[in-house]
Amino acid sequence: MPRFKAAICQFPVSASIERNDGFIKRFTLEAAEAQADVVQFPECALSGYAGSHFKSWERFSWELLLAKTGEIMQLAKDTGIWIILGSSHRLSGGHLPHNSLYVIDRRGRIKTRYDKSFCTPRDLNHFSPGTDRPVFSINRVRCGMAICHDLRYLELYRDYRRRGANCVFNSFLNAGGNKRTVNSVIVIPTMQTQAACNHQWMCVSNSSARNQAWKSSFINPDGTLGQVAVKNRAGLIFGDVDTDAGFLDKCSFRKEAMRGKLHSGKAVRDPRSDDRTTL
Repeated sequence: MPRFKAAICQFPVSASIERNDGFIKRFTLEAAEAQADVVQFPECALSGYAGSHFKSWERFSWELLLAKTGEIMQLAKDTGIWIILGSSHRLSGGHLPHNSLYVIDRRGRIKTRYDKSFCTPRDLNHFSPGTDRPVFSINRVRCGMAICHDLRYLELYRDYRRRGANCVFNSFLNAGGNKRTVNSVIVIPTMQTQAACNHQWMCVSNSSARNQAWKSSFINPDGTLGQVAVKNRAGLIFGDVDTDAGFLDKCSFRKEAMRGKLHSGKAVRDPRSDDRTTL
């Protein structure tokens, strides 16, 4: 049966790779003990977020990041759990890194990697955008990924739906600022809308640093909320992604709409239909 148990983690992501690593390992072990199949972490969970946690890549320790990533891969193998790891991916030739999600399988191998497609104008001072949207499978459930600002581009989610993804892992870092932002209001409702319009589970992970804009959440494919984390508290929430669970899909004409037919039923040819200026 195509299904898996997801653990969604939030913790106060910081500039310290060592501190972030401690949280990631602790909660990976807790997720494995709870018999989760996969544990998901926030955006830039291991590396910290360039432009927010540190000003530039000039003194960044790529060697330490590589070493800690290797240890986390070994932990995935030791515990038999998949890990969706937010981090930064170094490029060559003087190009800025990617803001990435690594998919580490239960054998400790990097199965694939997603690179944030829509970096904000501020992000572009520190990151190169990605152009690929890999789809992968956990226990025969097809999955996609998105990062933070990607949520505002419905085309990404519709593309995942078109390619058969039943679940999207969304990782964010909307925390640590000094004021309330629009993200406090729109992120979770937008994720619920994406879920309902595309009939996809949404696993939504955020940093729990001070002024956390919104709480990490598990969202069902009918748009309803499952478990929701406690604001500003590090921890895990859980949700079952089960393609046989029978959630009602209200979008009866989605396939036709994706093919460009933007109405239901059979269109009529009638002069009174064509005339839009008379009663």
